[in-house]
Amino acid sequence: MDNPFKFGMVVRGSDFCDREKEMAELIQIIKSGMSVTLISPRRYGKTSLIINLLDRLDEYKKVYIDLMSIVSLNAFLEKYSSEIFKSVGGLKKFINKLNKMIKISGKVNLDIGTLKLSIDVDPKATDDVESIIDLPTKFDGKFVIVIDEFQEIMNITEIDLVSILRKKFQFFQNTVFIFSGSKRSIMREIFANPAKPFYRFSQIYELENLENGRIKKICH
Repeated sequence: MDNPFKFGMVVRGSDFCDREKEMAELIQIIKSGMSVTLISPRRYGKTSLIINLLDRLDEYKKVYIDLMSIVSLNAFLEKYSSEIFKSVGGLKKFINKLNKMIKISGKVNLDIGTLKLSIDVDPKATDDVESIIDLPTKFDGKFVIVIDEFQEIMNITEIDLVSILRKKFQFFQNTVFIFSGSKRSIMREIFANPAKPFYRFSQIYELENLENGRIKKICH
């Protein structure tokens, strides 16, 4: 007999835990056009909640970016761009338009065999960085952009990336963001400190532990 409980992994569908209340609240927030900052300790099921949430948002182009292990500006820009293209049909679809869509003074290379995008920009060239951040604005339709483990962005020290993201994201049309993180103090410093750029940009939603007696199927 298969074990009905799955631990230490992202789960979907019937394996997903009892988070219907949270799911309904988050869907309502997102469909109202508001962005969300989702905060919870690790092993509370945050990532599985997000993945199952995205599965229910059929009318959106869905982007999921995990910042865990991302420690440089170019690594972030590569991940960001690749996931944006994935959400709109993949890099292969836009090979002939790539240089027109990303106009920067730095280097943009595409390995045709693996369809791996590599980007090399000078951190001082903020116009290049902003041009790449603007990539979703070049496509029609509605986006929901998830940046998971968002507190890891503080490991990128070549540039004040948080301020640049805030500057650009505020002008995105038909786009909602989910910023999620497991380090409560850092996340609250980014999103709840009046002195910080992302103050009042999104609704803060803190995920509580599952109540005693409720089935715990996920521990990611």
